[in-house]
Amino acid sequence: MEKRIHILKRWPCGGGMERIARVHLEKGEPLIAMSGEGDPGPGVVQLGLRPGLRVREGVERLGEALAPYPDAAVLHYNGYALDWLDAARRRGPHLMYLHSDYPGLNHFIRALRPYCGGILCVNDRLAAGILGSLGRADRLPVLSIDLPVRLPPLEARNRPKPRPPVIGFSGRVQIQQKRLDRLPGFLNALDQKGIDYRMEILGDGTYLEPLKQKLGLRSKVRFLEHLEGEAYRNTLLSWTYILFLSDYEGLPLSLIEGVAAGAIPVYPDFHDGQDWVADLSPEFLYPKGNVKAAAGVIAEIEQRWVDPDRAAYREKSWQAIGPRSVTSYLGQFTGRVDALVHEAVEPSPEMKPFAGWYPLWMYHRRQKIRQLGLAGYFRNH
Repeated sequence: MEKRIHILKRWPCGGGMERIARVHLEKGEPLIAMSGEGDPGPGVVQLGLRPGLRVREGVERLGEALAPYPDAAVLHYNGYALDWLDAARRRGPHLMYLHSDYPGLNHFIRALRPYCGGILCVNDRLAAGILGSLGRADRLPVLSIDLPVRLPPLEARNRPKPRPPVIGFSGRVQIQQKRLDRLPGFLNALDQKGIDYRMEILGDGTYLEPLKQKLGLRSKVRFLEHLEGEAYRNTLLSWTYILFLSDYEGLPLSLIEGVAAGAIPVYPDFHDGQDWVADLSPEFLYPKGNVKAAAGVIAEIEQRWVDPDRAAYREKSWQAIGPRSVTSYLGQFTGRVDALVHEAVEPSPEMKPFAGWYPLWMYHRRQKIRQLGLAGYFRNH
């Protein structure tokens, strides 16, 4: 009998979350996706939900999918569907696997607290923020875990990077959170500084076609769309820099993967120098939303760094990445989930499942408002 079940909103879901979920699929842990397209592949159950269906239909299908695993720990990625099942439909503990640090994190956590037995999240700072939002009297267990990366061969990582430098973006090509609408302004700032470069955009999403239209005439820009496996990893190995323009992040897997491949992160300073990137060097951080400052990070490195500086970065970043192997992650994951199950709290007496008569699109809107706050939701929609 399986001990852990993974629940996602859709499959495939793209980005780092999908790559993490695939690590668990390879270990034989089942995955339940509420929606998706095409053949999901072995180990994945797609419930075929559509935005117009009622939540109660999702509750019935989810309950049926979980029935063969009565004692399993159920991990809801970013809390999706955590508030669907009443106490009578629950068997094993239901946990949240939190990958994102939302602008409305405190409200989001408090809203889902009655339904949650424990929380696993992707870095210590996020865990501390969650505990702060709950208060000292709350016994909900909260643990963090180091995300996994498939380490490249050291000789491939240490090969000289191409010239001119390649700046890469990897992730969902969208405005919400990732803010790819800032990319044209960033490239304009680089051009104004006289920096030669190539820009590669790896991923797909709702903003891909509009972005192609905005940047289609730029010869320095390449759209790689979706890559997997060796093609994905070899692309990262060719990048000098990996760029993030986001409004918020937890700890993106693409950041860990890019650094593992020897790329220098250009990353928003979300938390006053307390992000993981700051341990590599504070000079890689720039004020969130300031594309001129992001371009300035690259301009400064290109003008000032010499070969010994780049060699020192490769050494320091390799030491930071080394403990994050897939094998290490899976061992951590088993230990963390077992600890959460052991300490899991019972669902709150205040737990009332989300109203079943709502259509799914309204549930999705409610989740976004919880995560972003009302003002943030309307800014993004």
